[in-house]
Amino acid sequence: MLAGQKTGFFLDQRENRRLVGELARGLSVANLFAYTGGFSVYAARGGARRVETVDLARPAIDAARENFRRNGLPLEAHGFFAEDAFAWLDRTVASRTRYDLVIVDPPSFAPSAEALPRALAAYTDLFARALAVAVPGGLLAAASCSSHVDERAFLGVLKEAGRRVRRPLRLLGLAGQPADHPVPPGFPEGRYLKFAVLRADCRDA
Repeated sequence: MLAGQKTGFFLDQRENRRLVGELARGLSVANLFAYTGGFSVYAARGGARRVETVDLARPAIDAARENFRRNGLPLEAHGFFAEDAFAWLDRTVASRTRYDLVIVDPPSFAPSAEALPRALAAYTDLFARALAVAVPGGLLAAASCSSHVDERAFLGVLKEAGRRVRRPLRLLGLAGQPADHPVPPGFPEGRYLKFAVLRADCRDA
């Protein structure tokens, strides 16, 4: 993107995008808050059979389409939705469509410490809805870039989201920003990025 301060390609997620590419082969993938489709491109290049890219901003979705085209990926094999992620999730739940891998990388929900309680509630609601569109045994790749949400709180939110929709979660991996985003020992808030990959099992009602 040529306007504004954001390029649309967040370097702190590059290793996590690479991981998604390795996980996605043969899977159906939904990427929410996709922006210009970084995770979507890696999933498609990794061999995902279909990737649904969802972002509220039409210019971001247009850029995601262009990124697919530039990478030689067939646009007709994938879906692009300029739509609110929560509305898309509600519609997908109602249609009973399910995905093998659901990626959720929202903007910061906690711009300040005062906003933390609301942010944790919003994360819980979002991740619970995302789990509702994952197949039994499917994968959830969940991220938070909120520095006020520490690792313990983030994992607690994921646990509560799984409990809410009766989907016990198994943590397969937990990462953050790469080595070129260093954090001084005396500044733990600098570890702002959390990226978890979890398997969503099903519990009988």
